[in-house]
Amino acid sequence: GDDEVTKMARLVAENFQQAFGAVVNLKSAESEEALFSSVKAKNYQLAIVPLTAQNSDVNQFLSKFKSNSAHNIYGFASKEYDAEVNKITPTASESTIITATENAIQLIIKDLSIIPICQFKEAFAYGKDFSVPTVSPYGGVVDMALVRKK
Repeated sequence: GDDEVTKMARLVAENFQQAFGAVVNLKSAESEEALFSSVKAKNYQLAIVPLTAQNSDVNQFLSKFKSNSAHNIYGFASKEYDAEVNKITPTASESTIITATENAIQLIIKDLSIIPICQFKEAFAYGKDFSVPTVSPYGGVVDMALVRKK
């Protein structure tokens, strides 16, 4: 039901139709809970699921995909992934955290059960002295990344 997610789903469907010549029928979930329930029950062929970090803790976000996580509705399971995420601790060095994070993300992507298709960032700029933000082609999202002070 979210406008940005709906527009993204349409874009993905159009790309699938063009790339594979497949007919793609979109079906919106009644709620986020219904979507998560369908994904957990594997009642889908392709699902676009919004993933949100609750805070800036990379371990908290990546732990959602660990084999034993109650939040892992995706069925992703990898001992190698779990080991990389376990390296991300408050006492770990910055280089260890960066390397473990990169390795964990690569393992998810390599598995192909979870494929990141877009990223949304939120930012706020105020004042007449700033350049105009751009609008992303992915659902009309305002992109503040290139906003600069004039």
